[in-house]
Amino acid sequence: MAETADGFLLRRQALYLSGYDTIADSADWFTEQQRRSAPRDALSRWLAERSVASVATMRGDRDRLARFVSTTLVNDDWGEAANLAYWSYWVGETGPELTDDFMATGRVGPWGGHRLYRHLLDRLAPEHGNLDLYVHTMWALIAVKPHLLRNSEPLAEQVGLLLDGGGVSAVARRDLDGIRYAIRLSRA
Repeated sequence: MAETADGFLLRRQALYLSGYDTIADSADWFTEQQRRSAPRDALSRWLAERSVASVATMRGDRDRLARFVSTTLVNDDWGEAANLAYWSYWVGETGPELTDDFMATGRVGPWGGHRLYRHLLDRLAPEHGNLDLYVHTMWALIAVKPHLLRNSEPLAEQVGLLLDGGGVSAVARRDLDGIRYAIRLSRA
């Protein structure tokens, strides 16, 4: 089933979960599985690339996720919208979906964003391997849903800690500076 086009979602989820496997040869197996089953449509390729970057981060390769954020999300409205749709679904902002097609619309839906904002805020810490993705997603979220900055003090505090603490990639630093600027504008 997971080998068919209809089984892509199942296959992607199985491969993602395999990223938690710490057996020595599982990384090689994962890489081979990704190579063998390269998706054909843009959304499936995007989702596969996102999963591979996330799994690589679990294995200690933070550079791959930083490259995904800086090359696949930045300056790509479709990718930004797909990322926000993915996260809104993941945290329960939107209802159930039967396929991944809802991410391919290129538009951000009418969901409020409060649940996603809280989810991301709780993960804006250096110990989270996916920090680059969390920071960039927060940046994109407040860009399309600026009402979320009405109570920006917790976010401002976390952004300050990250910028002052070091250990933040150049990609995350750029987005954190953008978030800090958006907070300033929301207070003016």
